[in-house]
Amino acid sequence: MVSKESLIDFLTRIDYDFSPSLSSKVLLSDYALKILEKAELIIETSTGVIVGLVVVYCNDLEGLTGYIPLVGVVRDSRGEGIAKRMMLRAIKLSKIKGMRRILIHSNNAIAVRLYQNLGFHIIEDGERKLLELNL
Repeated sequence: MVSKESLIDFLTRIDYDFSPSLSSKVLLSDYALKILEKAELIIETSTGVIVGLVVVYCNDLEGLTGYIPLVGVVRDSRGEGIAKRMMLRAIKLSKIKGMRRILIHSNNAIAVRLYQNLGFHIIEDGERKLLELNL
């Protein structure tokens, strides 16, 4: 199990990789606590330190829709396939949890390409795209 402190450390390291930054929208300590309590976490570590994280919510039991609000990899570990590996695990987990589709928002062109390569398609276009994967 991941500790709140190690999660806050990771979120701090990737904070400004997002536009707008995570900390401009939420208190990172509050966000860490929320996802620890309510989400499934797909984590990659290196020497015991979190280098990648996918946050997955599989709690829409009526609509059977999973949601991924965050995919992050620290700069020094990018280009190693970490995001793809974690996303494949998130998709598998969502299927196991009985979800019929997954939604994800992104305004990052590189991330959008990754999601599309994994089978997601854009259902709302614009600066911030909404992508969907039917499971």
